[in-house]
Amino acid sequence: MGASTFEVGLFKPEPGNETLGPEMIPRTWDRDSLMRSISWMKLQNLQGRNIYIRPYGEHDLTMVDDLKRDSLNRMFTSGFKPALVVETSPGNFQAWLKHSRVLCRETSTAAARALAEQFGGDKGAADWRHFGRLAGFTST
Repeated sequence: MGASTFEVGLFKPEPGNETLGPEMIPRTWDRDSLMRSISWMKLQNLQGRNIYIRPYGEHDLTMVDDLKRDSLNRMFTSGFKPALVVETSPGNFQAWLKHSRVLCRETSTAAARALAEQFGGDKGAADWRHFGRLAGFTST
């Protein structure tokens, strides 16, 4: 992805205490800290947390969520080459597209919405701050 700092969210949809509701543990880590935290995140994943990631602050990436394989293939044949593709469930993908420069929040959100529209992604997840799944972790 080329980012140097990431926001990670460890989300537990059902924390066990119904009065509290869902829980999110937020972290901001550089690449080295992220790598050192893999074991801890694996434990959190085993305990029912979904592990999400996004670049920190304004960035040069756009994430398109809920793509089917044919939409992803159409993206490639249209000339888009994602920096990263994550299969979030069988036949369902997230694609991170890298831009030549950092986009402001408004432009980044507009790009995400246009790409979701063009390739059949989730328009509700199309904004500059949306988390994607961290590859290698299971969905709880």
